[in-house]
Amino acid sequence: MATQLTKIIEEFQRWYASDVHSGRIDYYKGRITKEYLKSLSESEFKDFFVQFVSEGGKVQSGGHRGIGKFRKMLDNDFSNFRFFILEPFETVFNLKNWFKNIDKFNGFGVGIATIYLNRIDKTIYPIMNNKTTNALQKLNFKIPSTKNFNNYELVRSIQIKLIRSFPILENYYKVDALNHFILTKGQWLINEITGEIPTELTKEQFVEILFDKDITMPENIFDFQSIYSFPNHQAPANRVVRKNSERTYLLVHKKEGPYPVGPINSRIGYLGKRIAKKYPIVLNVRENAKYKYWDIFFNGWSEGNFFVWQLKSNLVKALEETGLVGDFQSADEIPEALTNKFNEGAKRTIIVNAYERSREAREKCIEHYGTICCVCSFDFQKIYGEIGNGFIHVHHLIPVSEIGENYKIDPIKDLRPVCPNCHSMLHKSKDTLEIDELKKILISVSLKLGH
Repeated sequence: MATQLTKIIEEFQRWYASDVHSGRIDYYKGRITKEYLKSLSESEFKDFFVQFVSEGGKVQSGGHRGIGKFRKMLDNDFSNFRFFILEPFETVFNLKNWFKNIDKFNGFGVGIATIYLNRIDKTIYPIMNNKTTNALQKLNFKIPSTKNFNNYELVRSIQIKLIRSFPILENYYKVDALNHFILTKGQWLINEITGEIPTELTKEQFVEILFDKDITMPENIFDFQSIYSFPNHQAPANRVVRKNSERTYLLVHKKEGPYPVGPINSRIGYLGKRIAKKYPIVLNVRENAKYKYWDIFFNGWSEGNFFVWQLKSNLVKALEETGLVGDFQSADEIPEALTNKFNEGAKRTIIVNAYERSREAREKCIEHYGTICCVCSFDFQKIYGEIGNGFIHVHHLIPVSEIGENYKIDPIKDLRPVCPNCHSMLHKSKDTLEIDELKKILISVSLKLGH
């Protein structure tokens, strides 16, 4: 493995020299210091760390997902969090005890906490997140995925050996960049060394692809968002429509034959070709000897007269981690007259308006109301743990039929966080129920059941 690792690090160094990671190494220089942080007022301190968490410390993505809960924690426990943040600067600092206290601060998990430590001193503190353990496992290091203090010390011992063996790595920040390289670009190098060519893209590779403007066009994101919005992230492609300020049109229209064909097929095909040029990957071949480029993104199967596409799990994870899932309304929110215009019986048709794609509107709604269902008070993180952190649907109070082209959404007045079950019930009747109406129904049923 030593020879293989040498080749990987040589390629990494060439990549690192021109990658964004190298330009961010001192991004917080002069700001994550004891003097600067102590000089901030309470509001300035809160704003600084909300920004730090939302941008993942300029190291990891996905920090925006739990920002509402983090803000709430700051408001409720500011003094203790401020003490916690300043503690590493003290002459006597017990890292083990500090690590144990991370769980006390909702929205400031092990990943972002260790990024913060790394930003204090990149020569002392490594970063530990999912990327860290996944990359080390790729290099055949035996390390559990659990993010606790013992594993943090194990990460430190492994990474310090890497730095000593390869001084070009210099510090723990650069080793973290190596982790990113291994899970994206370097994965292909590992496969080349071992003689294996992958048949699937990893989540990390999809994240990189989604933000690569030379590969992924805005319309590709819209296509993925449309299919993401369906149950199980699957749909017959010809039942997906998109609406903009000028017109509503089918992404895929039906032609002669049993399978839908049209613009989305072409876009997915061209996207697949752009990816295949940059990322070596084994592509499945059709009977006509042409590549199945859609196979990069979807599982697919015939269902009656349609061909169903389902987003692959790593693409789903990448969309969720990057916040690119979109803000889709329920299929039942669409007026029946409009669905009939396109496809008879197309109950799963999805219309995506420009305002619904506004991640900012969704974030402001969640920042204000949190991620607990405003109908039944279901809390996904409380029930499912970290996997449920930040997950919630956003319900539009104003029916689509009442929205004109010049409508501008007010995230606080027009949106509410609801769980998927309550969201479906709100739209179960012909006339959309109001939230208070559904609450009364829920209370009435609960009383009858003796709950």
